[in-house]
Formats: sequence, C-alpha cells, structure tokens
Amino acid sequence: MAKKTAEEFRDGSPEELVGKSPEDLVDLYLRRSKKRETVETLKQHARDLRREMDRQGLTVRKVWLEQRSASKQHVRREKLEGAMAAVMAGEIKTLAVWKTDRFDRRGMAAIGTALDEFDRRQARLYVSRNAWTPASRAPASSSRSWPNALARRSRTSPSG
Repeated sequence: MAKKTAEEFRDGSPEELVGKSPEDLVDLYLRRSKKRETVETLKQHARDLRREMDRQGLTVRKVWLEQRSASKQHVRREKLEGAMAAVMAGEIKTLAVWKTDRFDRRGMAAIGTALDEFDRRQARLYVSRNAWTPASRAPASSSRSWPNALARRSRTSPSG
C-alpha cells in the first residue's frame, strides 16, 4: 500500500494544473534546517507558503521536501537541484522558500548566482521569512528586492 502524503506536501493535481502557464505556477522548496525541527514545523512552513501563494494567485505545482541536514557544504541537496532545474527549464516562474537559509547555506554569493539565473529567465525567488523584515512586509515583486533591501540596510547601518 502506498504511503499517504500529508496535504501540506501534496503536489498539484493534473486537474489543478491544466491550462496553467509557468507564470501561474510555483514550486515550494522545504528543508529541515535543524534536527530538532519536526515534520510539523515543515508542515507549518508549507501551510504558510501555500496561503501566500494562493493570495498571489499562484498554483502549487510541486513540493520539494528535503529532510536531511545541509549544514555541510559538500552535502548535495537533490531536491533543491530539482527545484532549480524546474526554474531553469521554464516549467515555473516562482520558487518559494521559507527563509534564505533554507534555500542555500553557502552564503549570499551562491544565492546571488541563483538570482542572476532567475533574472535571466524572468523568474523569482519568493522568501517568506527573513530576520530583517516581518512576513507581511516581505518583498515579493522581484527576485532582487530582498537582496537590495539587505544591501541598503548594511550601507545605512552604523559601523563598528
């Protein structure tokens, strides 16, 4: 008997996806960041992302769920690679993640490289939560808006 997938982690059904263009679709990338995080934590992240994507009029095409830690740089994250490949292939125009550290722990250079690829494909990375802004004010209009805001913040912060 096949294992039932939790509703939060369910991919879009053929009926939900019929007639949708890549601009109408979003993939969710969820990653367990720390061992103490439970599946319930990931479900809550998925519910929050789904609610926001629904508010934006997007349909969830696929949920990419990574449950092993990626704290080491040498660890391959096959689910992230799959989600990125969907953007690169033009299957979707939005990839949604909970926080930037769930997307890539290799630092802003790696995220910047990914965003350059997104820009070339007129795609975007939606980030639900950041330490520097509440979710209700999280920028979603451009794949570049949150890194620009972070850069502005670092330039205007007092040094020292």
